[in-house]
Amino acid sequence: MAPAGSPADGVQPYTKAERLLNLLMALRSTHAGLDRDQVRAVVRGYDPEASPEAFERMFERDKDELRAMGVPLVTRTDASGVVTGYRIEGDWTLPPLDLTAAELAVLGLAARIWQRAELAPAALNALRKVEARLGMESAPVGVAPVAGLSADSPALTALIAASSARTPVTFPYRKAPDQPVEPRHVQPWGVVWWRGHWYLVGHDVDRADVRVFRASRIDGAVRAQPEAGGYEVPAGFDARAAIGRFAAQDGLELRVAVLPGAAAGLRREGRAAGHVDGWDLLDVPITDLSGGVSRVLALGGAARVVAPSTAVAEARAQLDAVIGAHVAPAPPTVRALPQPGARTPGTAQFSRLLALVPWLAANSGVTVAAAAAHFGVSEEQLLADLGSVITSGADDWTLFDIQYWEDGGVIEVLDALELAEPLTLAPDEGLALLVALHALAAVPGGDDRAVLASATAKLTAALGAHAPAPGAVAVRVDLPEAPVAAIEEALAGGRALELTYLGAVRDAVTHRIVDPIGVVVVDGYSYLRAHCRSAQGLRLFRLDRILDVRVRAEPARPVPEAPASVEPMAVALAATGLHVVVDVPAGSPVLERHPVARRWSLPDGAIRAELPVGDYAWARALVLGGAGAVVLREPAWLAEQVLATAQEARAALIG
Repeated sequence: MAPAGSPADGVQPYTKAERLLNLLMALRSTHAGLDRDQVRAVVRGYDPEASPEAFERMFERDKDELRAMGVPLVTRTDASGVVTGYRIEGDWTLPPLDLTAAELAVLGLAARIWQRAELAPAALNALRKVEARLGMESAPVGVAPVAGLSADSPALTALIAASSARTPVTFPYRKAPDQPVEPRHVQPWGVVWWRGHWYLVGHDVDRADVRVFRASRIDGAVRAQPEAGGYEVPAGFDARAAIGRFAAQDGLELRVAVLPGAAAGLRREGRAAGHVDGWDLLDVPITDLSGGVSRVLALGGAARVVAPSTAVAEARAQLDAVIGAHVAPAPPTVRALPQPGARTPGTAQFSRLLALVPWLAANSGVTVAAAAAHFGVSEEQLLADLGSVITSGADDWTLFDIQYWEDGGVIEVLDALELAEPLTLAPDEGLALLVALHALAAVPGGDDRAVLASATAKLTAALGAHAPAPGAVAVRVDLPEAPVAAIEEALAGGRALELTYLGAVRDAVTHRIVDPIGVVVVDGYSYLRAHCRSAQGLRLFRLDRILDVRVRAEPARPVPEAPASVEPMAVALAATGLHVVVDVPAGSPVLERHPVARRWSLPDGAIRAELPVGDYAWARALVLGGAGAVVLREPAWLAEQVLATAQEARAALIG
């Protein structure tokens, strides 16, 4: 007879998450170990009709995934080296943390920093495991002073591990989008998050010098080279400081023509280089050719790239891409997509199940609605998770015993097997919380520094060998001294602020009176979060665009605060009520760094997204500077305007 859940008996086959959970429980419950034949016979989820080769491939992948999560899965051999079986050895439960309520609240704040990033589920799973261990929930502590923290490269975990272990690595690297891929051999000294990107700082062996590498430009796998020998990081080396030095050293320069009175941002950064045919010429420093040209094109008809010839060619290519994308017919949508995090298949769901079971055991009697809200999923998804758990276990006779009612009733855990106590944090879970704590520490004011430091120290100790070594990972936030000092003075005295501000959307200087709330960090940039009296709503003002700030004598007005669960950027954008619809690639940073109201899949795998915007001018700049990777669909009149602007700019380019 075919095992339950196999295609032969008409029952839906086991999901990947269920198979991994079954494998985990089977290997935890054996003392002698299970060989491959026993795994295939006992662990439900492996297709009994699959070929031996197919089973081998799936089992090898499953073992690798469990080990990547920190599971101590060992291979047992006999005296001659022949593999006799597999089992999980040692205590793999989360050690006591002894966190205070205030420290747990800080962890809760840290977990929310990853709201729109790949590590968001990992951070939430880690928090729920900690709550289950402590037997209490994290209390809300207001709006997180950091938002938009992202893991913009799949190489991030490997780079941090290599920096911690002082292990040389090699990887294929593309210095700029228009440059070829070249191999790099590096001694990692530290990994830093700065201005929305991760950077590796280390000794480039081939160039015999210190170099900085943007992690998102690593075009392939990072491979450890332990045979290359160990190394020492220079005493007192600060990877955060190195990032700024190398960004300045690697700078290029564009010559740009701008209309009189336009391009305030470029004028501030560049230097005057004369006039031609009624246009002002500027020489503007940039850090990479493609990004610098995109920034000029985003200004539409107010700016043109003049030199060097490589920059003109890049501008021509980017505008051709924008025009081509908007002239082509719009593809139909395939289906509506849930918001990120609503449904998480495969390994990610498995990670959530490992956090869900001990949390439910510690909170037996919780309602379905309350549990779903606490894990940030829909009630439908939570019920699906529960269905996966109760059909899982070590074998057909050892299953999780959890009772629940779908009509809003309670969940009762009768037997959580060996998951009554939460398992230790997986490497990505611990990393997500620790990096977020570093980000909180980089922002002035806010939470008690002593509480933040003690929570970080206790979490680091609990992670043990999985914790990054000191200096291996850091967060850099650039905070201009003058605006920060004035903001802190205004907050301490309850005063309003008067700003002279260079706006990013319209690229113009404005004067504002605002009621300050505090400093926040979004995508690596620091902002003043305040109620703007002229806009009559909550707004964000980037600190490096504040040209002048003065503390007014008048008191600040009471500020209508947003719910603690809402991101600062989302509040600022939602206040306008404006939306656009764009088509972007599936991995576009637009989806990662911008609130998304709705999403649909497209036939080629791209995504159509509805975005709230503060101003239509922002959307216009996003598309014109997007090199064809962002296609505006709605509103139609704005899409026509963008196409016309791109065509005029293309015609104006030399050649």
